[in-house]
Amino acid sequence: MFEDDNLKLNNARAKAIFEGMIKAKLGLAWDTPNGIAAWTLSESLIDKMKSSGCHSVNFAIESGSQNVLDTIIKKPLDLKKVAPLVGYARKAGLHTGIFLVVGMPYETEEQIRESFRFSAKLGVFTPHISIATPYPGSELFRLCQEKSLFRKDFSLDDLYIRSFSISTAVMDGEKLKRILAEGERFLLLSFLKKDPLRFLAVSFAKLIKDPRAFFKKIFTFIRRKDWAKLR
Repeated sequence: MFEDDNLKLNNARAKAIFEGMIKAKLGLAWDTPNGIAAWTLSESLIDKMKSSGCHSVNFAIESGSQNVLDTIIKKPLDLKKVAPLVGYARKAGLHTGIFLVVGMPYETEEQIRESFRFSAKLGVFTPHISIATPYPGSELFRLCQEKSLFRKDFSLDDLYIRSFSISTAVMDGEKLKRILAEGERFLLLSFLKKDPLRFLAVSFAKLIKDPRAFFKKIFTFIRRKDWAKLR
């Protein structure tokens, strides 16, 4: 596993690594659990990744809202280029996933919903979702300090990707939890609608693995109906 957030930042270096792996016939099976920057990818690089043993690739998209990417996260990614790359990776035989980050300061409820819709449009129904987390030394941490955006009981001991550390006038932890649950139900229904046979196969596998957790999730899904807002 390449645990390198910047594996593809230098294309020439990445190309040399993949070509070296191919030439050496290492026979390694590898993936990118930390995700890779989608704007650095190309079809030719995807081919080399596949040939060198890559079996899965996670696209670090962060948001399905172009406005959030441009003005809040400030990530140089054009979302229009993502779908073709994801499609090409799948045709090459790679398993594809995406990373999303929600709860950034001043991100709206509708913009978060855009991320879920974008994930469903890509056919990724179980995206890796992280909560915006203000680590010391980061620009996000400095912003939260300057604007007093930490929740009232915030502690540095709470810094993990589901800590809900940020609270603004329009979005607090409880509201964000509700939106996340809403989005997960939307993706579940989208999966069922788009590919019912695969949905049933995945559901059956989860039932066999952990029946108690499976039925608990089904009960929660039936009880809550706010997923309809995303339609």
